[in-house]
Amino acid sequence: MSWKKTSTNNEKPLLPPIPTLFKDLTFYILGLSFSETTSLKSTIKSYGGDVAFQLNKNVKFLLTTKEQFEKNCTKIQTAMKLTTTEILSKDFIDHCITKRYYSIDLINDFKLINKELLINEKQQNDNKNNNNNNKTSSFESTSNDSLELILSKLKLEIKQSTEQPKQPPQQQQQQQQQQQQQQFNQLELIKNEKKSIKLFISSTFLDMENEREAIVKYLIPEIRDYCNERNIDFSFVDMRWGITESKDILKKSTIATCLQEVSNCNYFISLLGDRYGWSSGDEYNDSFNLAKIYYPWIDSHIGKSITELEILQATTITPKFNLFYFKNATSSSSSTKIEELIESEESIKKLKDLKNQILNEKQNKISNFSKVDNLITSIYKDLIERINRELLMSTNGISNNNNNNNNNHRINEDDQNLEVNKNSSYLKSLLKQEFIKNYSFDKLNQFIFGNGINIENSIQSEPKPFLITSSIGGGKSTVLSNWVKQLSNSNQIDSKKTLVVCFFIGITANNKNRIELLRQLFSIIRLQYQISIPISEDPSSLKEEINYWYGIATKDGRNLIIIYDSIDTIEKGANETLSEALLDLIPSRYPENVKIVCSCYTDNYEELVQHFQLDKNEHTSVLTGFTDQQQILDFSKSYLSNFKKELTAVQIEILKKFLEPCSSPLFLSSILGELITIGNYKTLNEKLIMLLSSQSIFNFYLVQLSRWESDTSFPNNLVTDIIQLIYLSGNGLYEDEILSILNLKSSYGFFSQCRNLFTVFGGGSNYFTILSPYLKLAIGLKYFGNKKDGQLLPIESKLLSNLIDYFENQKVNNTTNSSSSSSSTNSLKRKIDYLPKILISIGDKSKLQEFLLNLENINQLSKSEIGKSQIHQYWNFIGINNENFKEIINLYKFKWAQYCNGNPPLEELAITTFNIGSLFEHLSMYDEAYSFIEKSQDYHIQLYGDCHSSVANDIKRLVSINIKLSKLDQAGYQSEKLLSITEQLFGKEHLGTIESLLLNGLAFKKQTQYSKSLEFYKSCLKIFYRFLGYNQSNLFIEEKINNNNNNNNNNNNNNNNNNNNNFNEDLNSPIYFNIKLGEIFQSIADIFRKLGKFDIALNYYNKTLTIYKNLKKENHHCFSELYKNLGLVSKKLGNYQIATDYYEKSLSIVKDNFGKDHVEYGFILCDLADTKRKQEQYIEAETLYNQSLDILKRKLNQDTSIEIAEIYNDLGLIRKKQSNYKEAISFYKQSITIAQKSLGKSHLKISFFNLNLADCYRKIGDYKTSEQFYSKCLLITQDNLGYDHIEVAEILNSIGLVYKKQGKYQQAENQYKRAIIIVNKSLGSDNYKNGIYMNNLADIYRKLGSYEMAKTYYNKALLNIEKALGKEHSEYAEILYCMGLLKLSLEEYQESIKLINQAITIVSNHFSPQHVKIGIFKNSLAQVLITQAKTLPNPREFASNLQEINNIRSLFDNSLSILKTEFGTDQHPEIADIFINMAEFEFQFGSHSKSLDHFKKALEIISIVFDENHSKYQLISDRIRYF
Repeated sequence: MSWKKTSTNNEKPLLPPIPTLFKDLTFYILGLSFSETTSLKSTIKSYGGDVAFQLNKNVKFLLTTKEQFEKNCTKIQTAMKLTTTEILSKDFIDHCITKRYYSIDLINDFKLINKELLINEKQQNDNKNNNNNNKTSSFESTSNDSLELILSKLKLEIKQSTEQPKQPPQQQQQQQQQQQQQQFNQLELIKNEKKSIKLFISSTFLDMENEREAIVKYLIPEIRDYCNERNIDFSFVDMRWGITESKDILKKSTIATCLQEVSNCNYFISLLGDRYGWSSGDEYNDSFNLAKIYYPWIDSHIGKSITELEILQATTITPKFNLFYFKNATSSSSSTKIEELIESEESIKKLKDLKNQILNEKQNKISNFSKVDNLITSIYKDLIERINRELLMSTNGISNNNNNNNNNHRINEDDQNLEVNKNSSYLKSLLKQEFIKNYSFDKLNQFIFGNGINIENSIQSEPKPFLITSSIGGGKSTVLSNWVKQLSNSNQIDSKKTLVVCFFIGITANNKNRIELLRQLFSIIRLQYQISIPISEDPSSLKEEINYWYGIATKDGRNLIIIYDSIDTIEKGANETLSEALLDLIPSRYPENVKIVCSCYTDNYEELVQHFQLDKNEHTSVLTGFTDQQQILDFSKSYLSNFKKELTAVQIEILKKFLEPCSSPLFLSSILGELITIGNYKTLNEKLIMLLSSQSIFNFYLVQLSRWESDTSFPNNLVTDIIQLIYLSGNGLYEDEILSILNLKSSYGFFSQCRNLFTVFGGGSNYFTILSPYLKLAIGLKYFGNKKDGQLLPIESKLLSNLIDYFENQKVNNTTNSSSSSSSTNSLKRKIDYLPKILISIGDKSKLQEFLLNLENINQLSKSEIGKSQIHQYWNFIGINNENFKEIINLYKFKWAQYCNGNPPLEELAITTFNIGSLFEHLSMYDEAYSFIEKSQDYHIQLYGDCHSSVANDIKRLVSINIKLSKLDQAGYQSEKLLSITEQLFGKEHLGTIESLLLNGLAFKKQTQYSKSLEFYKSCLKIFYRFLGYNQSNLFIEEKINNNNNNNNNNNNNNNNNNNNNFNEDLNSPIYFNIKLGEIFQSIADIFRKLGKFDIALNYYNKTLTIYKNLKKENHHCFSELYKNLGLVSKKLGNYQIATDYYEKSLSIVKDNFGKDHVEYGFILCDLADTKRKQEQYIEAETLYNQSLDILKRKLNQDTSIEIAEIYNDLGLIRKKQSNYKEAISFYKQSITIAQKSLGKSHLKISFFNLNLADCYRKIGDYKTSEQFYSKCLLITQDNLGYDHIEVAEILNSIGLVYKKQGKYQQAENQYKRAIIIVNKSLGSDNYKNGIYMNNLADIYRKLGSYEMAKTYYNKALLNIEKALGKEHSEYAEILYCMGLLKLSLEEYQESIKLINQAITIVSNHFSPQHVKIGIFKNSLAQVLITQAKTLPNPREFASNLQEINNIRSLFDNSLSILKTEFGTDQHPEIADIFINMAEFEFQFGSHSKSLDHFKKALEIISIVFDENHSKYQLISDRIRYF
């Protein structure tokens, strides 16, 4: 079946022109045909531009073709001379219109000649001979704008020169596969050399102040960006430290500090001008002698300047990549006093000798410069050339795939690649010292390999992680790093079959977050095995897909080893324990060939052992630090050897006196790390004693903090401001962020001092954070110890304000094609992570609202369900709740309209529009959401065409929303289109098509096309089983169930203890640990539930339940839908209490996860109300229906929502039960009107609603109309569900009742018999519905006078109900009552009275003595007594027996009272019947006046409930006229 097309979204949308796109731009068109010129003119003008008739200075762009340009005609030559005119390809116009924005950056790709470079080259040639005569400051002569322009041109030039010609697709694919192979496996990465740049800039300070200022301000940011985009770590050292006077450089530690930094760098730049530098004096001698202790080689170079010593260190001692730049002899370019620049003749000679020595070394690269812009140009070119040649050729980076289909994933995966490199870098930094071998390696190897050489040999029935623990700083990370190195060198493990992934939690800004860790892990698996399956953006989906990605990683016998180091530092929610947090990261069950290794502090050891139920002997290892003196000495020797240093005999003896605190690896390594840091100490021995005397790592941190504070080389408050800022930031800050936030040009050397404590990678990182809990505690105690609860300290308020200002002012480019999009996205992500939390901490609601109304921020937050929830929470903090949230929706719509007026780039517009729509969908604002996502789809089609992943994502959301809005025709059409797109993107029967298949299944299910829906779901199941290599023998349960078996167990055992339902499947199978399979099983179960095959449905639901319990917390929202569905099955099977229990569980979960105002809460309330209605608890049911209706009216479209239609239908059922037929008919008509708008006239739902309307007409005696509606319902239901569905049986039973009322007993008999056959097939012969239908059939035989047949079927019905429901059930009483009526017909009055009294007793016990059935039964009992009295020889004697008369009157009165109470009204047909019976009784045996009163009351009721044309009204009127 094909879906009806209700949309034209498959056509490329024509967006209206932007009248300001080319505003104030004048074009000139050259070399095009007349028709092309006319068309192009019209287009330009419609977008606000102008077209000149003559080429003049007002023309901004000349548009032509490449062929015309190469002819070099007169007009081209004229344009070349016009400095204001650029010559562009005519395609520039189409490109701007497609992108829907104009930017100066766009023209570079369309220039037919780069005039700027030509002009710049000419200017440089013209000025070449004048450089030596320049009398002004070189920095002043070069404006900021010109430096930025120079770098911009250089970047463009380098980009063009390094662009490779486009390769054939096959060659591109081969190259990409080669680049990606093994690049994410730590077993291979650990063998690769680390790619990093640490740049040292050397010069004399006083004559190079302006040059260094320009380098730092302009060059360094560009180099850093260039490196970041290529996954190269970049840092630089600027030793100026804010020097303003010459005396500032005369510090004792200066020479040693400079040499230390040079030795740590691998790139060295030397600027040499007119000065030799500091080389004499007492201060020089003191500094030289101190440096000699650390660098003995300088002993033979006494009297050489610090600049020459730096050059010697870089060229001979620790050779670097060196660049030398000689400044041409000029007048001073510095503001420094002339007398400070004058040097001795000896210094001048030394400078000349130094330059000659450098010139004589052929390997040295030397350039000359006169102006700052010349210097910046040369350095930039030289560095980029070196980076491209030496680093990028061997870097395992991801190739820049420009395929738009994969653009978003490429950006994300570039980020993940960066995270992998950082984890790998940290791991390698820990290998600098070889940790003392301990039993952890043996236990770890045993855990991984077991007793053999393959990972499979260690498989256990219930996989558990391995846990390493120690006190803080006990060496866990080092042990793990050395163990991975051992694995990589081992022949026991094949890196092609085993993927090792390491996460050192806390070393970056992102990897403390569970969701980011999962995203990184899945990206690594995806890229390692080149799987073209997208990774979910939704955090909830990421958590659910853990075992799905585990399955991919372990497919075909592969293995996966995951290491989570320092899991204590993972981010936790408020009041969340570590164990609870880890449930999102480490599932309770997972595939056997996945091995997980964790490390934690001893404080959390017992909790995690208990949580994972670990055997301490097999699955844990406790590190105790260094256990003896020799280990401490060996470690110290190993550590210091990395810096070419060693302890003297005296220092070793000092160390021996502090063995106890030195048993902590963290304490010892911190002491040694500080020991090699230069400071103002007379001797190293004194320094060592002072450090060791701190005795503990906590005291050591306090000592360090105090020492930094007291260091007069740092400006006042600099140390405290930086440390407190890092502390208050929470996750840490980058070096440049700290400087910007505190408005500092430099850290004055403090970053070098504190880097060892606040950074990772062996102090080589520019990301400052607090990894050690002891350091965090020390800072908190020292700086915030006197803080009162709820109050901010002045410095705290100031720094938090600075943080807010900094992140508020971040400018981020969101376009996906930006060259810096990855770093921009990271900046925005940090802003999103930091800013709202800070604003909430200080209670600034105004700025938080500004943040929330910034579409840039909303764009980022709306990418995930957690982000959308955060938006909701932030608005709640401000004071906006669910009741007034629509005004916020209007604000967002207004902001979006303003944003569109700014003509943003089309890519950015599409992304922003989608994210806003996604946010609205999350907030259940479906109409608004649909409108925005439909616009997003239009934009994406215009950008990429129909077949693109972004278009597929749009359609996916549109299908989901249309289903929620009950627009099923549109949903069906769109889901088919979605499947077509995904099959083109991924191929048929590929995992990437699963979601599209599921949506198609859902759309067909909603359209009641169950067979078609089942086909899609089964296709999903087959793809999964085949791709993941699962056993397909038990693929489809229904093929194994014998439908002729007795199914009665499903009636009484709907409690999920169906141990036989899984056909002896292994519950440890990977099948039961794959969340995607759980979703598919549940979808298939839904279909079988709809088809009335409840035994099969229960089997699939129980499979889902097993999976969910294996993988999810008890209150996870996925259980809500499952419990609701199990409730629906239980309700259908008549197990109302079990159904109620399921619904209440489901409600509790939705309330905890989403709140009571969520649309799903309304749906479940409706199902619970339906169960209460089935139990005849009408008041409670109506209350629940109205609560549900209140929620759904606010969340859904009242005119088309099928859920709202169903509630009106159910309210009609209640009114019908209360005999308020007029209101019932009104409710039914409302439901039918809504449903027909949404579903059409032949939908199954319409059939059900009409069925109830038909039943209402039956109740009021309009049997002809009722029969018509029943017949229509029967046809629709049979077409949709088949002839043997249980719902067909219900309709047949109702038709039988109509025929019975009309006296068409033969037709009624046929309907009941067919209904009984269907029940036997669908539910089994012992199902209670069999008893109900047989009871109705027996009634027909009683009416026909076939009393034996009636007796037979009554007995069968009684036996059935007794077996299914028991003797105390009200249905059992119903049959006894009917048998009593049979006895009345047989004139066996005493037996009749006995049976009716038994029925009354059962109902009284089952419900209450005031139940409506008691009233009906007592009315019939009175009739039996009256009939019996009429058979007496002298009935008049009975009339004189007041006791008997009053007894009958009492039965009538009691019956009347019960019915009035239960129905809640006097106006009910059953009450009218009692009044008629009472009137006839009084007429024969009592008072005629009472008889007349009773007839009049009955007539009044009939006129109200029905009308004066009703047959009963005519009958009663005739009786009244008799009086």
